[in-house]
Amino acid sequence: MFEFTETITIHRPGSQVWQTLVDIETWWPPSNPEHIDIQVHSAGQPLDVGTRVDFEERVAGIRATAQGSITRWEPEREVAWEGDAVYRYYGIPLYVREGVVWRVESKGQTTDLSANVWARFTSPLFGRVIEWYATKLLNVVEKDRAHARCELEYLKNILDH
Repeated sequence: MFEFTETITIHRPGSQVWQTLVDIETWWPPSNPEHIDIQVHSAGQPLDVGTRVDFEERVAGIRATAQGSITRWEPEREVAWEGDAVYRYYGIPLYVREGVVWRVESKGQTTDLSANVWARFTSPLFGRVIEWYATKLLNVVEKDRAHARCELEYLKNILDH
């Protein structure tokens, strides 16, 4: 398992950052060139705990499909997604349980926005071997950090301008 947190300061009140963050279908696709597709299954309802969110992307150049749902929803403070992803590395499927917790910390006219990202390889023995290979040889954690920073910088850019 690996986990990290990336944070960025945005020069907008927390309520504005939150409103942009939860409009994920608008900002997520263009926020990173590794993003391929996102589908929010909300049946016309506002996002909330239980809303299914599926996506396709590349992380560290490895293509993945993920299916999951919102597991935590605290308006204007925090939203969490958790799900199962299948990464395809040279045709070999790698099964990962993963998630992200987005936190909005309002500080008046500025806001700290953070993404706490975690991943756990689900196969006990094979998963440990793949995790070692991915973290030590492919440098997946640093590449995933760069992926998360790219999303945060995009949000900062659209909100600060």
